[in-house]
Amino acid sequence: MPRRTLGDAKASRIPEAVNLPPDDYRFVQYVNEAQQMLLSRGHWWGTMARFVIQATQGLITMPRAIAVIERASLCGSLIPVHDFWYEWLDNGWGPRSETISQCYEECDYRGHYPIFSDIIGRNKALVFYCDLQVDSGKFALVQGYDDTQPDPNTGRSNWIRSQVGSTGTFESGERLKMGQMADPVKNLSDQFFGKVVDVQLPDDMQGQCWLYEYDTILNTQRLIGQYDAGESRPSFPRYLFPSIRTGNPNPVPVEVLAKLDFIKATVDSDFLVIGNLPALKLACMSIKAAEELRLTDANLLMNGGVDKKSGIRIIGAIGELEAELDHYLGAGRRMGINILGSSIGSVEEIPNLL
Repeated sequence: MPRRTLGDAKASRIPEAVNLPPDDYRFVQYVNEAQQMLLSRGHWWGTMARFVIQATQGLITMPRAIAVIERASLCGSLIPVHDFWYEWLDNGWGPRSETISQCYEECDYRGHYPIFSDIIGRNKALVFYCDLQVDSGKFALVQGYDDTQPDPNTGRSNWIRSQVGSTGTFESGERLKMGQMADPVKNLSDQFFGKVVDVQLPDDMQGQCWLYEYDTILNTQRLIGQYDAGESRPSFPRYLFPSIRTGNPNPVPVEVLAKLDFIKATVDSDFLVIGNLPALKLACMSIKAAEELRLTDANLLMNGGVDKKSGIRIIGAIGELEAELDHYLGAGRRMGINILGSSIGSVEEIPNLL
């Protein structure tokens, strides 16, 4: 099946089903809300992808398209993927780091971050660059701590606050003006940042932008964040691969099987993460029914079931996605099972008599 776009959704019968013109902004909202709901409810066709990364350090921040790593391979060998709680289990190994033995080949989730590389050292101002002239002059809000030495009592530096124009009110962070790369000093932040906690980009960004740390002593700069058009609240999953040493001169190939994250469609040429138009139609109808407090209809349209009044079985949006999986993967496919445990290889085999 070819990948579907927002334009394909507009040209389908979905607008008729929700009684809205295709160019109505509310229709686009329906489609995006339906995509987000369906994406979080399963691993559907087209929602998984393989990525290859050439890693030079153990902490790897994933791109915007990745929601979570499901499987990981290091130098061609599968390694375990651990969730947020793995390092905090009572009977576990404890917190992991890049300084432990290189024998520990694993992939540990470390949270979501607004930048792909942390600030290094002190006396670092921040500066934003954009690739399109139309975005020059727009402001991005960066929130975080300054680079002063941590307070001995609290263990942290000062949270940055700045005045909003001439209003007399203050907000968390500092607003940085977008500019071209020709004159970096022109748009440097007033504050020296030691840690970036959050980034808020303009909602109307038309192109890409990049966040750099600028060393005010050496007059050098280093890229720490890269953002696509329409990415207004960046947040990327970060994983630790303890066996990969920082500064490794030979990049280590890391291959991951990841579930894709929801990316809002805004223009007709934007691809949909959920490309099953019948499923999207039912999901949009379900959302509309829920808003009209027809909750039974909303549940049937989304999850399927038997209508009590007519006795008719409704497959629902989830059922359409499950049928699509069978269509492309094959209903007769064999299932693979992962077995974890210390007694693997020492237990008796169970004969299959079929």
